[in-house]
Amino acid sequence: MSALHQVSVCAAALLALNATAASIQTFSFVAFPSVALAQAATVSSFSPTSGMPGTKVVIKGSGFYTGTSSVKFGNGYATYSVDSDSQITATLPNNATTGKIVVNVNGSLTSSSGSFNVPIYISSFSPSSGWPGTKIVIKGAGFYNAVSSIKFGDGYATYSVDSDSQITATLPSDASTGSIIAKSSVGKAYSSTPFSVGGSTPSITSVSPTSGPPGTQLIVTGSNLNGASSVKVGNTYLTYAINSTNQITATTPTGNFSGPVTVKTSTGTATSSSSFSSAPASISSFSPTNGTIYTQVVIKGTNLINVTSVAFQGADGNPAYGEYTWDSSSQVTATVPTTARSGPITLSMGDSQVSTSQNFTLPDAGVPADVPSGSAYVDSPTSAPSGWTSATYWGQSIVDTNQPSSPGSVEIDYMELWCVVSGKNTLMQHDEGTMAGGLYVRDPWYGNNDAHDPMPWSYNAANNSTTFTPTTAADKVWHFYGTAYPRPSFAANTVSSCSVKGRLKITGPVLVQIGADYWINSTASYGGLDVNNHQMGVSNWYFASPDWQDVSFP
Repeated sequence: MSALHQVSVCAAALLALNATAASIQTFSFVAFPSVALAQAATVSSFSPTSGMPGTKVVIKGSGFYTGTSSVKFGNGYATYSVDSDSQITATLPNNATTGKIVVNVNGSLTSSSGSFNVPIYISSFSPSSGWPGTKIVIKGAGFYNAVSSIKFGDGYATYSVDSDSQITATLPSDASTGSIIAKSSVGKAYSSTPFSVGGSTPSITSVSPTSGPPGTQLIVTGSNLNGASSVKVGNTYLTYAINSTNQITATTPTGNFSGPVTVKTSTGTATSSSSFSSAPASISSFSPTNGTIYTQVVIKGTNLINVTSVAFQGADGNPAYGEYTWDSSSQVTATVPTTARSGPITLSMGDSQVSTSQNFTLPDAGVPADVPSGSAYVDSPTSAPSGWTSATYWGQSIVDTNQPSSPGSVEIDYMELWCVVSGKNTLMQHDEGTMAGGLYVRDPWYGNNDAHDPMPWSYNAANNSTTFTPTTAADKVWHFYGTAYPRPSFAANTVSSCSVKGRLKITGPVLVQIGADYWINSTASYGGLDVNNHQMGVSNWYFASPDWQDVSFP
C-alpha cells in the first residue's frame, strides 16, 4: 500500500446462470477512482515575527486550503485570506497579544512552534499636562500583555487597563515632568512626548472683597491656581481651599494686616494688582430701634462680611438668635426672635463679633426672664390656612415672679372672637360668666402639655363674671380659651383675619396675655402647633391695675 493509502482497484463479479441454457455468462468489472485521505494541517513558519496591530503576517505550512476557520494571535482573532494550501496571509488584530499563532482547520488546532511578539506601544495621551489627581487617557497597543506599571517621571500611577489599546491612569502626587513609561511582560513603552506636571504659570485677575474682618472669605480668581501651595496677604498666610484651576477661597485670620494677595504654585507665584485690608467690622446704625418680636431690624455698618449669626438679648441672659438675611457688606436684616428682650444686637463673623452701641428696646419691662414670648406679634399672613374652617380665642396668665409674693387674681367680664368673613367683620364667639382652660407646666414652658390639670375658676354672680387665682399655682401657666365646642366655624378660604376683644381686672403679681388660633376644623384635637392648629399671634402682657382693662389682640 502506497503512502497516499490509495485503494486498489476492486473487482466485482456478477455471475448469472441461465437456468434454461445452463451456461455460464462472463464476469463484468467496475473500476473506482483513487481517493486521497486529508493530512493534518501544519504551521512551519511565519514572517515577520513581531509587529503592531495592522501588520500583515504571512504564515507558511500545509493543509490550509480546505476547512481553515480561524487564525488567532494570542487573545486576538485575525482577518485572513488562504492564499494556497501552504500559505495564509493574516492582518494582526488590535487585541492581539504576544503568543503562538493558532490556526483552526476542520476543527483541529495547529500552532506555530515559536511566538509572535506584539510589543507594547504608546501612541498618544490626553491631557498633556495636569496636577496630581488628574485622569490621563493613554492610547496605544499591547496593553493586554500583563501591564505591570505606569510611571510619570518619578511617580508610579494607579491605573486601569480599559482595553488592549487604552489605559486610564491617575497622576500621582510624586509625578514629575517626563515621558510616560508603560511596563509589561514583553517590555517597556515610552511616550514620544513628555507629560507636564503643573501646567502654566499662575495668574490672579481679581480679589473680592478687598477688606474685611477676621474670618472673611476671600475669593481669588485667576488661572492655573489649582496647584497652590500657599496663599498670603502681604506676609500673612491664609488657610484656603482650591475650588478649581481658576478659583481659590481663602479665609483671613485674626490680626491687622494688609497687602497684595500672592498664590504660590510649583510653576511660579502670582500676585494680585489690588490689596486686601483686614479692617474690622463696625455697626453704624439700626432701624427701628424698638419693636416687638418678629420686627424686621435693618442693621447698617461696614465690613459686615461672612455673618454667621445675629443675636438679641435673651430672656434668660443668653443670646436669642434671630433669623437674618445678608443684604450686602454694609447691611444685614434680622428678625426679632420670640425669646428676645431689650438689649444690644450682636453680629458674629467668623472669629469676630461686633455689637450695637445702643439697645434694641422691646415692651418687656417687668416680664419674668423665663417667659419665652415677652411681647406682641402677629403671624403673617393673617388669613386662615387654605382649607381650614375654624378659630378660637385664648389667653394665658402667670405669676409675676419679679414682684413680691402676694395673692393675685384675674376676673373676666367677657371675651369675644371676631373674624372678617368674606369681607365682613363677624362676631364668632361671646363668652360671659363661663370659662374653659387648663394648667400647664411653666418650666419648661408648656411642658407635658398633654398631661395638664383642669383650670379652677369661680363664678361671680354680682358681675356675671368668672375669676381665677394664678398665685395658688405659681409654677403653672393658666391657659384659658373659648368654651364653645364644636368651635366656631366658617367656610374654607373665606376668612382674611381674626381679632380678640375682652374686659378683665388683674390684681396682685399676675400677668395676662391674649391670643387666637386657627383650627383645621371645629372638632380637631390638639396635635402640636401647625398640625391641627395654627397660632395667629399674641398681645403684649397686661399688668395689674385697680381698674377694669379692655384687652385685645392684635
